Amino acid sequence: MSSEVEAAIMDSPFEYLRTSESCRYWTKQTVKMRYFALWADFLQRYSENDSPRAGPCRSAGLELRTFGTNASALANVRAPGCTVLHKVVDNARICGISPLFDESGDIEDLAVLSSRTPSDFSGGESLFYFTSDYKVAEYHAAYAKRRIGAGRVSIISMAIPNAVLEQMQSTGELVHLFWPSDEWKETVWLSRRHRPSRLDLDDQAKLAIGTTARRPNGAYHQMRSFDEVTEDYVFKADHMNPDAAPSVQYVFRFDNENFLEEHAAQTMRATPFVDSDLAAWLQTYGSASTIST
Repeated sequence: MSSEVEAAIMDSPFEYLRTSESCRYWTKQTVKMRYFALWADFLQRYSENDSPRAGPCRSAGLELRTFGTNASALANVRAPGCTVLHKVVDNARICGISPLFDESGDIEDLAVLSSRTPSDFSGGESLFYFTSDYKVAEYHAAYAKRRIGAGRVSIISMAIPNAVLEQMQSTGELVHLFWPSDEWKETVWLSRRHRPSRLDLDDQAKLAIGTTARRPNGAYHQMRSFDEVTEDYVFKADHMNPDAAPSVQYVFRFDNENFLEEHAAQTMRATPFVDSDLAAWLQTYGSASTIST
């Protein structure tokens, strides 16, 4: 690994986020992002010179779904009667062989937004994780942009009608898992250890709203029970404030793709997080986190 890549991963303003996962995880993800960004750039150049089709990272579909030219356009977006959710991705991930949007701008493959396993709420099932806090998404986007080099990063956003969420709760399709409940502690402890959690075993639940966890998977493997999960394992919404409220995540089941297509496909947009966004973020938060790591 080059000193430039190492410096990007270890940059002090991202210490709080970096220590939420292992060094091995960030190294692997960073190298993977850069590799696919270079590959996407190669295919882009090839398509421009030798093929009539649009390049993979500048597809017509993505352009049709792009909101604004940088993240400042997204910061103050409001959708009355809806909950706006965000997820950070590198563009090569959503513009590959199975792109998120087809050439007409319609949803083609939502699976590219699914998360790896294990994750906070599942030990073996791929889930869709979104945050309702733009500042949290911005933090993740800034770190991704800092590490990806010349690659592109976007914030995927969508709006879910509050009435739909209320209906899901009344039918038992929506569950809540919040710190400091034992249900949250046990779910995270089991999931991060690659073991089935309550959500894995609940066939009726289609969406979980709950607290975002922190720390590498190995930390959970060292615990003898979920009683050892403390507040230090909670991801705070404001990484500069140790007294900040926990970050909230919306977690959709993988077999619930039809729900996302039905209620979010028309509102889903990709907002570029560009160099100027990273510079602005670093100007605001360019000192090391004050939260204990």
